[in-house]
Amino acid sequence: MYKFFTVLGVYFCLVSAAGAQSPFVSVAGIPVYCTAPNGAPVVGVFDPSLQDVGQALLYGQQPVIRMNPYILQALPPIAQVFFYAHECGHHLSGDVINGYTHNFINPNTELRADMIGIRMVRDQMHPSQDQLLLLEQVIKTNPKWDATHLPGPMRAQWIRQCYWTDSENCL
Repeated sequence: MYKFFTVLGVYFCLVSAAGAQSPFVSVAGIPVYCTAPNGAPVVGVFDPSLQDVGQALLYGQQPVIRMNPYILQALPPIAQVFFYAHECGHHLSGDVINGYTHNFINPNTELRADMIGIRMVRDQMHPSQDQLLLLEQVIKTNPKWDATHLPGPMRAQWIRQCYWTDSENCL
């Protein structure tokens, strides 16, 4: 059974394992799929050389989400899926097509990706309160966020607010 979540007219999809086929990628044992604004499927790549949990980029014209499997496996499943959804959010919002890089000029790209990512998790996974608290703890205590992301406690609060509202500014 396919479940689709629409953001800006494009789809993020979580499917049952029985229905999973390429170009789906499995994150925490959950098949996930992301589509770019131009309709192209976003290819998921596991790259142990990546120095971060994930990255959204274009490889030529091909939209890609790179994920570090070693960093992922150290995280609880809810966080693994959230970080994939966060990177998908960069594609869905058009950040990648519009030249997104981890730029210090517009940190709003990271806020928007967090907003899209947590709403995907909310609407597709329907996480329990315990799962949400676990995700919040991961976000809050990670000392490795770069300057484009809010500091951990502020980021966790932003994500929590975005989970509970459909407002564009999460307030």
